[in-house]
Amino acid sequence: VLPDMNAGLPTYLQFNLNLDWLQDPRVRQAMVYAIDRQTIIDTIKKGTATIANTMFVADWTHPDDLEPYNYDPEKAKQLLADAGWDSSRQIDFIYYYADQVNKDTITAIQAYLAQVGVNIVPRLLNPAEIQAVYGDGSFEMGYFANGQGLDPSLGALVQRCGTQLALGYCNERVDELFDLGLSKATREERAPYYQEISKILNEEMPRGYLWYEVRPLAFNNRAVGPAEHFSQMPNLIFDVPVYNEVELWEVK
Repeated sequence: VLPDMNAGLPTYLQFNLNLDWLQDPRVRQAMVYAIDRQTIIDTIKKGTATIANTMFVADWTHPDDLEPYNYDPEKAKQLLADAGWDSSRQIDFIYYYADQVNKDTITAIQAYLAQVGVNIVPRLLNPAEIQAVYGDGSFEMGYFANGQGLDPSLGALVQRCGTQLALGYCNERVDELFDLGLSKATREERAPYYQEISKILNEEMPRGYLWYEVRPLAFNNRAVGPAEHFSQMPNLIFDVPVYNEVELWEVK
């Protein structure tokens, strides 16, 4: 059993930045400070996640000076006060994960946010209903993830100006950096561009980054090769390895 394979799956609070009351980054930052992410991981999720403070999974895309957003409800309250937050607001908060672990996770998030004066009303929707909410502009907030995978360039699909899932976020420098990241061939050349994106997203918090999901995998010990190989992989994409090397496997 390999219990902690990174799934390449950042999970976050999704914000509709077209709404004026979510446009102040202090509001979005406050919501992350308000949630004890590590406690949720350690208890509800039984350790099956790692803290995320930007969209990219790979370590080489993370600069050393990212704000860690350690649990700090008092700082959250101050940021909300500075931003003129209306604590009487009831926020429609949608999600589509129907399993008990995620339901318990959302209940915990709701409780943490309520302690600082952010009142979400969770609502389970199916994918078609979610698409309709996006389409008619009524979306406010939600709990989502995206298959970021191994290469950070995939983040452009959900973060560029004008893309649907950017939900009103637009930073032309981020778009430029995504282009620059694809203009170079080596990791060493590309890393500074993605690290700058990480820094911008960490500060502006267009999504409230929570954690990177992991995917436990299990193999029959009679099969020699899969476990040995998978244990060396940095992460997966929705449980699918980037390469298998099946020609190296054998069965006892």
